[in-house]
Amino acid sequence: MEFRKSRAIVLAGIALVILVQFSAAAAAANPDVDTLLRIKSYILDPLNKLESWKIESSQASAAPCSWLGITCDPRRKAQDRSNSSSNSPGTSVIIAIDLSSSNLSGTISPEIGSLGALQSLNLAHNNFTGPIPPSLAQCSSLKHLNLSDNALSEKIPAVLFTGLTQLETVDFWINSLTGTIPREVGYSPRLEHLDLGGNYLEGSIPAELFNLSSLRYLTLAGNSLVGSIPEEISRLQRLEWIYLGYNQLNGSIPRGIGSLRDSLLHLDLVFNDLSGPIPGDSIANLSRLEYLFLYTNRLSGEIPASLGRLRRLISLDLSNNTLSGAIPGSLADIPTLEIVNLFQNNLSGPVPVSFSAMPRLRTLALWRNGLSGTVDPRLGTASNLTAVDLSTNALSGLIPPALCANGGLFKLILFDNAFEGPIPDGIARCASLKRVRIQNNRLTGNVPGSLPLLEELYFLDMSNNRLSGSIAGLNWSCPSLQILSLQQNSIEGEIPAAIFQLPALVELQLGANEFRGEIPATIGEAQLLTELDLSGNYLSGGIPSQIGHCSRLVSIDLSENMLTGSIPASLGHISTLSSLDLSRNLLEGGIPATLASMQSLEFLNISENRLSGAFPSSGALSAIVNSSSLAGNELCSTTRQLGLPTCRSLTSATYALSWILGVGLCLCVAAALAYLVLLFLNRRRRHVRPQLEEDLKAWHLVLFHKLRLNGEEIVSSSSSSSSDVFVASDQGGNVFSVKKFLRSSGLGSDSELMRRMEAVSRLRHENVAKVLGICTGKESAMVLFQHLPQGSLASVLFPGEKPDAGALGWNERYDICLGTARGLAFLHSRPERILHGSLSPHSVFLDVSSRPKLLVEFATLEGHCCYLAPELSHSKILTEKTDVYAFGITVLELLTGKQASKNKSGGRIADWIERCIVEKGWQAGDQILDVSTAGHSPQVDAEMMRVVKIALCCTKPSPAERPAMAQVVKLLENARQSLPRLVQMMEV
Repeated sequence: MEFRKSRAIVLAGIALVILVQFSAAAAAANPDVDTLLRIKSYILDPLNKLESWKIESSQASAAPCSWLGITCDPRRKAQDRSNSSSNSPGTSVIIAIDLSSSNLSGTISPEIGSLGALQSLNLAHNNFTGPIPPSLAQCSSLKHLNLSDNALSEKIPAVLFTGLTQLETVDFWINSLTGTIPREVGYSPRLEHLDLGGNYLEGSIPAELFNLSSLRYLTLAGNSLVGSIPEEISRLQRLEWIYLGYNQLNGSIPRGIGSLRDSLLHLDLVFNDLSGPIPGDSIANLSRLEYLFLYTNRLSGEIPASLGRLRRLISLDLSNNTLSGAIPGSLADIPTLEIVNLFQNNLSGPVPVSFSAMPRLRTLALWRNGLSGTVDPRLGTASNLTAVDLSTNALSGLIPPALCANGGLFKLILFDNAFEGPIPDGIARCASLKRVRIQNNRLTGNVPGSLPLLEELYFLDMSNNRLSGSIAGLNWSCPSLQILSLQQNSIEGEIPAAIFQLPALVELQLGANEFRGEIPATIGEAQLLTELDLSGNYLSGGIPSQIGHCSRLVSIDLSENMLTGSIPASLGHISTLSSLDLSRNLLEGGIPATLASMQSLEFLNISENRLSGAFPSSGALSAIVNSSSLAGNELCSTTRQLGLPTCRSLTSATYALSWILGVGLCLCVAAALAYLVLLFLNRRRRHVRPQLEEDLKAWHLVLFHKLRLNGEEIVSSSSSSSSDVFVASDQGGNVFSVKKFLRSSGLGSDSELMRRMEAVSRLRHENVAKVLGICTGKESAMVLFQHLPQGSLASVLFPGEKPDAGALGWNERYDICLGTARGLAFLHSRPERILHGSLSPHSVFLDVSSRPKLLVEFATLEGHCCYLAPELSHSKILTEKTDVYAFGITVLELLTGKQASKNKSGGRIADWIERCIVEKGWQAGDQILDVSTAGHSPQVDAEMMRVVKIALCCTKPSPAERPAMAQVVKLLENARQSLPRLVQMMEV
């Protein structure tokens, strides 16, 4: 046996020696083999994509030309077969390397400079970190260099542009490159494609760049470039594509850009700080221009009528500027124009009649302007409209009946205008419609019977009009309908049973109409229903017990009807129910025990009914009600809370005596309390700041839910609290929280604050805090919201100067990340498009179960600056993607236990993490993650680093590259799966 072992060891040793000698011989025969193996040693390859990068005896003659991603010069390969000595050391046969989208990380080895014959290098869509190696300049034959969509950092080596005179393509899109654009970029005479977008480049655009006479494609978007766009851009006479958006460029649009008349196809200067008028006579010379994007700047003046000379223009977007005057009818002279986006300006006058003759018009978005007059009834007859948004203007007259004449219209948004008359039959029969929002107009007539038959329709809002008639006889069969709002009309008759059988129904709002009859028992079939509003009608009969089958209901409002019978116990079985309003009905009986034990309920109003019996003293109900939400019943209480009479049996004499003694005692106590209060106020008044007294005079309180308090009580509580967030209670003992702001924080007018917070108060989601009211004063404003006992996430993560994030384990942190993402995704999915605007750990609060709830505040651009996306430094425009950025920073703080504002990177905690990853790759968890949570197991560390990667995606400098919150939720839900699965999802 020992002899056999010894013999095996000797044979293995001989084999190893032979393999080493063979590998050395192969490397000596072709030095590129050794170079590639050294390059491979710098690369992290979790999916083993580079498995073929090894020397095997059966493939020795083909190495490295048979390896993944390697392309060799076929002429040199043929020469090698005829004369093996022809490939002398130092002479390379490799002309191209393509390892794009291979899930590789690590760094790019300096050894790559040894591949002297390399003509093309493509490492795009990986996760390489570290600097771009200057040794690349030794690849003197290099023509195409693509390092896009990685995490490369540091400055762009200037030597690349001086040493690589053959360069035709340079693509560094979406990395973390810093510094300025090298002036040496102008030394690449053959450069045709230059993409430096999506980095952290600063400074101005160097004048030398305009020496690139061969340049066709120029992208510098998504950086932090400043200064003006030089007039010298006119020297790039072959330029076809200009993309300078998402920077901080200022000044006016250079008039010299019009000299690119024979080349320019695409002009994109969006999200900058450009001002002044649009140089119409100059831009009108661009005879080949197909795309003109100037949105989100500070451009002023009128839209030049000369733009009508751009006869090849396909898409025009001038939205979100301060343009004024009328829309020029000459735009209709462009036969190729498909998209017209002029929304969010100060435009006035009518929609040009000439737009009705545009043959290729598909999208017309003119919302939030000051347009007036009627819209030509022929609009849509000559074109193939797919999306029309004329909302928030002052348009009047009839809705154009021909908008869907060509059968392609899927979005019709006309709300907040003065349209009148019936809904056109051509609209009601438009089979392609998916989204219809025509609320807040003056529409009359019946709901067309063909609307409920549309198979693609998923959103229908016709609320706050003057519609009448009945909907009971209509055939409600639209299979895709999710949101239906008919509230605030004069619709009568019964609620059709079939409406609850719509398979996709999520929200139903029929309040403030004239519906009669009973609530159909088919309500139990609405399995996806989350919001139900039947308030303000004449409904009678009992509340169907089948409502308990709607297991996803979050909000129910049946108030102000004529409902009878008892409160069904099945309501208490809806585990998601957050808000229940049964007030102003004729309900009888007691409070069901199932309702008393509910944990999800946050709002309950059962006032003005005929309810009797004991109100539950145990459970969660007593914490969410006050005397006003119980008034008008015959309820009693076993405690002295809520202002209800005590539940006890007494003789009349004993009762009278008790009543007299009680009144006397109360009078004595009241007198004593009054004396103490007066004494306290007299003393306190001496110390009250004069400014507070002045502020009290102008204080205004609006409650969205019933509380017993006034503005002065809130101000007094605020002045006695040193914190921005404090706990208060009303006269009925109801506890709530208050967060205060200074007017200097960029808050808008009282009416703006009121509109936003009123909309927020109607939100119902398990990860969104319920807003109860708003106080506005001369110098301050405050939000009243549900009491969440654990306070803000910031108070848990960073109490004082000693972080104590260790109180949260990984499971809790993950749940906070996921819950916050779900809450934010819910806001973004709302029809009214609610943006959070000021997301940070200070606006995420935790309930007793550490479940996160977003407090939707006033959305300012000041305060927690490290959570503000880069583009907000110049655009000042909040978007969904600025919320995504703030979410990413919040998650990074949660996982690292470090405050972004105190990070050595000056607030860019993502920069510090990326540098750690540059140094140690994705194994840098021990350096990045909170030590109190990381290191407990490799599995936990891996999961946390996956969430770090998701957060880094959210903090990409370019908004276009950040995922939507709905996608973030999907990524987080899969973050505990295998890494390959997560990577696949992030590539979708």
